[in-house]
Amino acid sequence: MAKTKVEADCQATAIGSMPHTDPKLATELVLKYLPTLPPWPQLPKRSFLESMYVQFTEALPGVKVEDERIYVDLDQDIDGPLRKVLKDHEAKAYNKYPVGEDYAAGL
Repeated sequence: MAKTKVEADCQATAIGSMPHTDPKLATELVLKYLPTLPPWPQLPKRSFLESMYVQFTEALPGVKVEDERIYVDLDQDIDGPLRKVLKDHEAKAYNKYPVGEDYAAGL
C-alpha cells in the first residue's frame, strides 16, 4: 500500500468521540467544521458498542459484550483463535477483521 503524505498546515481536527446519537448528523458536523482533517465520528452515547474499549473487539476470540459490560470468556479455548489473529496481523490480512456498523455507525 502506498503511503500518502498529509500536510496538515495547522488545520483543525479532533478526537472522534462525539456526544451525538445520530451518525448522519455527527458526520455532517464533522465534514462541515473539520473538512481538511475530518475525524471518524465515534458515538459512545448512541451505543456501548461504540465506546473506545469495545469498538475493536468485535472479532476478537473470547470477547463478550453483554449489558454494557465487556469481558474475556476464559471458559472457552481461545489460544488457537488468538494465534490465528496474530498470523493474520503478521500477514497484514486486516480485511478479515472489519468493524461492523453496530460498532461504528459514523464510519
